[in-house]
Amino acid sequence: MFGITGIIIGIILIILGILFVVFLPGTSHGKLPTYQPQEFSITFIVMGIIFIIIGAILIFVG
Repeated sequence: MFGITGIIIGIILIILGILFVVFLPGTSHGKLPTYQPQEFSITFIVMGIIFIIIGAILIFVG
């Protein structure tokens, strides 16, 4: 339905979703302390999951 553009945008959304879920949550498990509030962490995880789902749908439909 969306063609090659939908596939490209789907791949970009999946990559962004993975980056949001893996790199942006502010956890203090690492050596450097993070000053990010807990609400931002939850927001980035939810946005990442939504991006992954939308990207997968675009790739499947495209």
